[in-house]
Amino acid sequence: GARVGRFGPAGHDYARVPPTDGEELAPIDEQLQVQIDLLLAKRLQAKLDRKFKTADACRAQLNGLGVSLHDQRRAWSYVEAARPDFGPDGHDYSRATDDETALEPETLVRINRLLATRLEAKSRRHFEEADACRDELASIGVFVNDKLRGWRVDGKAFPTHANAPGDGDGDGEVDERAVLELLARRSLARKDGAYEEADALAAELRSSLGVVLDDKRGTWRRVQQPGGYYRVGPAVDPVTAKKVADLLERRSECQAARDYAEADTLQAQLTDLGITLDTRIKTWRVARTDKSGARR
Repeated sequence: GARVGRFGPAGHDYARVPPTDGEELAPIDEQLQVQIDLLLAKRLQAKLDRKFKTADACRAQLNGLGVSLHDQRRAWSYVEAARPDFGPDGHDYSRATDDETALEPETLVRINRLLATRLEAKSRRHFEEADACRDELASIGVFVNDKLRGWRVDGKAFPTHANAPGDGDGDGEVDERAVLELLARRSLARKDGAYEEADALAAELRSSLGVVLDDKRGTWRRVQQPGGYYRVGPAVDPVTAKKVADLLERRSECQAARDYAEADTLQAQLTDLGITLDTRIKTWRVARTDKSGARR
C-alpha cells in the first residue's frame, strides 16, 4: 500500500452513487461499508501492481456483496440482495431425522432463534456474530452441519461422505460398515476440533481399507495403491494404468533398497508417460499442461 495512501483513509478514490440516477442513497451497514472499502482499496492496489487476477477476484467479491463498479466514473453502487423467506423459523436447517432427543419447547425456540440469527449474520458477512451463535449452539449441545443444512443434539455424527466409483472397486468387497464407523468417528473428531485425530482416522481408512476421502465433494472411494500411490484426476486407459502401476511398484522397491539412482530413472519413465507424482501425499495423475503446452 504506499501507492494508495494518497487516496485517503478509505484507500481508494471511488465514490458511492445510487443504483439509479435521481435516487437517494439508502443506509448501508457499517461493517459492510468497511469491507467494501477494503476490497476497493485492495483492487486498486492490485491494478497498480498489474496483478489483474487479484483485481478480478476483488471485483467478484464486491459483486457478491451486491456492489456494482463503474470504473469510468470512479464510482460504485449497492443494491441489497433479496433474502429468501425461510418461514416462521427464519432458517433452512432441518433437524436430523434419527435424532429423537427430547427437547423442552423453550430450548427448541432458542435453537431456532440462534440458527436464524447465525444465518442472517452470515448473509451480512458478520462472521464474528455468526461464530458467536455457533459457539452458543455448541454450548447447549447442538451440532450444526452447514453442508447438509442440518442440526442435531444427540451427540452423533451426520453422514459426511457418500460412496463414489473408484479404481479399486474390482479388488473384492470392502467392509462398508467399518468405513462408515471410521467416517463417523472422524466427523465427531472434527466437530470437537481434534483435527490430528481426524487426520489419523483418514490415514487409517486409506492404509487399512484402501479408501480415500474427498471432503470438498463429500465422497469416499476405493483406490488401488501401487507403490503406495493412488490416482487423482482423470482416469487413464488400462494399458497406461498397468504401466504406471508397474513403474510405481518397482520405484517403491528401489527406494526401500536405497537404490535411489534407479528410483529416479523409473520416475523419469513415469514423466515420459505424462505422469506426475505428489510425493508428499503420495498421489499420481496425468500431468497438467499450461497454455504453451508445457507439462506441470
